[in-house]
Amino acid sequence: MENIIVSFKNTNRVINKGSNEFIKFTSTGNGLKKQKHKQNGGDLWAIRQPLHKETVHGKITLRQYKDVGLNTALKDHTNIADPGLRSAVRALLEKFEGDHKKLKKHLADNPLMQDGKPVNRVTVYYYDDFSAVRRTLDDSFDYKTIEKVSNSRIREILRQHLDDHHGDPKEAFSPEGIEAMNSFLEHPVHKVRVFESLGKKFALGERGNKNKKYVEAAKGTNMFFLIYENPETGERIINEKSSLALKDVIELKKNRLPLGEEIEGYSWFLLSPGDLVYMPEEGENTETMDWNTLSVEQKRRIYKMVSCTGGVCYFIPFSVSEIILPNVEFSIPNKTEKDIFDSRMIKQHCIKLDYDRLGNIKPSKYESEL
Repeated sequence: MENIIVSFKNTNRVINKGSNEFIKFTSTGNGLKKQKHKQNGGDLWAIRQPLHKETVHGKITLRQYKDVGLNTALKDHTNIADPGLRSAVRALLEKFEGDHKKLKKHLADNPLMQDGKPVNRVTVYYYDDFSAVRRTLDDSFDYKTIEKVSNSRIREILRQHLDDHHGDPKEAFSPEGIEAMNSFLEHPVHKVRVFESLGKKFALGERGNKNKKYVEAAKGTNMFFLIYENPETGERIINEKSSLALKDVIELKKNRLPLGEEIEGYSWFLLSPGDLVYMPEEGENTETMDWNTLSVEQKRRIYKMVSCTGGVCYFIPFSVSEIILPNVEFSIPNKTEKDIFDSRMIKQHCIKLDYDRLGNIKPSKYESEL
């Protein structure tokens, strides 16, 4: 059994040509008759993976605050948050007729004072874009979550209500707690709009001339990990763009374009979940290896690609069917980036394998050479 190389045929499909039939009346010798016809016109494609999670986010713009040096704040004094400081700076700018050099020289000798101390750092505000989604109030609304409520008045009401219940969200936002809170409000609050960073969410489409709808990629839709390698030196290029986003893959495949760009001096290959790779020992010569007579020790260095995100690619030994000791055998995600024998990064040294149903293996060619 130790000699058996277990593999599963990669049947992950992203996009393929769709087929559609429709019924219409067709003229025959006996009059009109309903018949099936195959759709030939148009560009019909079938997407075989979920494009995004079900939750659809809106985009909102909110005022944010940060502390900056006084010289930085002087570049646009209208964004200074403190109205007193803002007025003082405006008056000085009018005095020096908008000359920032004269203003800075004046402040070096006569610094602005606040609470008896010279002002070196200033709070300024700016506007940033966030995604927003409506959430039902429940006992998950602790202080940290409440700070993400976009409406400042509702945010203050929720914060005060949580204070009244000693900071215990399970008590404050239980059905009884929510009912008690709403009994004092003119307009009851059951749902609130919560904002978060746009992150890697992408625009789904337009809503008239207003903001776009934003969605997040569904879990497990990173189907390809792109690795560039210099065939002469073995140097590899792996970065945050190595995991190809599903929406980009669909667009490239639809237009029959390669998934990897051409980089002078480099070839490239792709890894998908289920693909097998061989992790050679340091200094091992794989050019002269007989892949049909690998030893048991060598076969233990065969890994299966599991998943990827950004520039991170996870693997697991091909012989592992299920984790016996979760978070202990490998790492917290129950998969590993590193070779379990010498802790080198698998993505930096692995050799992609081609395999058949009988377990025969051989090194795979670069995708850019196929």
